Amino acid sequence: MKKILGTLAFIALVSVAMTAQTAAGSTGAANPTSSPPPNASASVAPATAPAVTSTPTMTATATASPTTIPGATSAPAATPPSAPAATPLSVPTAAPTAPPAPQPQEGTHYLVTSALGNERAANLLARLEALYAIYNGVFHFDDGKLPGKLVVREFATKADFDAYLGKLTGESRNDFVYVHYLNPLKRELLVFDKPEPDYDASLAHQAFVQFIKAYIAEPPLWMLDGFAVLFEDLSFDPTTLKPQVRENLAWLPTVKAYMAKKGLMPLDKFLGASADDARANIDVFYPESWAFVSFLVNDREGDFTRLLWESIATLDPKANLADNQAAINKRLSDWYGLDATQAAFEAYIQSRMTYPELLSSGTDLYAKKDYDKAAAAFDEAESLDPSGYVAPYYLGLIAYEKGDWAAADSMYRTALSRGANPATTGYAIGLNEIARGLIKEGAADLAKAAAADPDRYKAKVDDILARLGAQ
Repeated sequence: MKKILGTLAFIALVSVAMTAQTAAGSTGAANPTSSPPPNASASVAPATAPAVTSTPTMTATATASPTTIPGATSAPAATPPSAPAATPLSVPTAAPTAPPAPQPQEGTHYLVTSALGNERAANLLARLEALYAIYNGVFHFDDGKLPGKLVVREFATKADFDAYLGKLTGESRNDFVYVHYLNPLKRELLVFDKPEPDYDASLAHQAFVQFIKAYIAEPPLWMLDGFAVLFEDLSFDPTTLKPQVRENLAWLPTVKAYMAKKGLMPLDKFLGASADDARANIDVFYPESWAFVSFLVNDREGDFTRLLWESIATLDPKANLADNQAAINKRLSDWYGLDATQAAFEAYIQSRMTYPELLSSGTDLYAKKDYDKAAAAFDEAESLDPSGYVAPYYLGLIAYEKGDWAAADSMYRTALSRGANPATTGYAIGLNEIARGLIKEGAADLAKAAAADPDRYKAKVDDILARLGAQ
């Protein structure tokens, strides 16, 4: 099926960075209620925390105990005849070898250690290198300026994670965290084992924080949080580890609700927000950061996408937060105009539809027989959630109406494989097969639909089959 991605330029933007990555060498849906606030995603930066080495301390593998035990072979040469038979002396075997300590897995940009073993660390390394390629496909930082390998430490349990972070910072976190120090050698991303898709979402979010702060000490808060959230819907095929790219629209309903009641921060305050400002307005600042980044990435005309590239190029690795934000804000004001940017931003948010909105729009357009616009809505819905069955089912109906029997059959069967109602979809498949001239196959599928839901389809199927028999 040819997918029409609508305004999802984000996918095209990062796909160029998704060239083949090898596992060790060079290579959610997000839940808004669980996403970290701006100060959390910006990383934990303890002022007086103990040093954290970039390479975890290695524990030497224990060697086996000697097999010769004192006294084991020192029995008398002869035993007096009257003495009872000696009880054989049990000679212990070698002491078991301790399991090897986790070995850091080193890639092009990362050094990864996992308490779950070296194979797990290599898997995590592959994911991180793939994420790095996607991030830098947007930011185009010079790899040569990376201050050192990005250190990632995985714990087997949340309890182990909590214990380590508590000793390090005296704080606790509910999710993965990046610990940032002025000394690059002490920085590390801390993660722990948890179920998917939460693991991938948290990893993509915090790995981006680690990535951007490796190059820019104090990036604008809207850029830091906005891209971290935008990337949260990146996931990985469990077999190939190939990244699956989808745009995260989890915050869209929230942003629309704030905009409807004029609750968003004005751009001049939003773009220049300090850490205290962001914390004070966390409920608005966080979703608005995602929305503004989405706007820059997906601008249809390209003017504001150019502003994004210019903003990235303007960043000074050593500047403080206020200076980096002020430089970007001046360029925006001088070249684009604050009011024009505000108006374009709000128009963009109004134009974006969530997955349910796209399905609703598509079904309405289909009912009005506006098939081309309906197909565009369902194609965009399919790009947002390629696991649902509603979009492919309706795309099948549209293809049937246009006489594209092969495409209709493909879409119906895709919907069926994703959980569409067997009777309804089977009935559609049967009709489509008859339209293709596959009378025997169509009659069989119609009969199955009637058997699955006789109240709805038996009379219809009997009438169709009777007419076919009369022919």
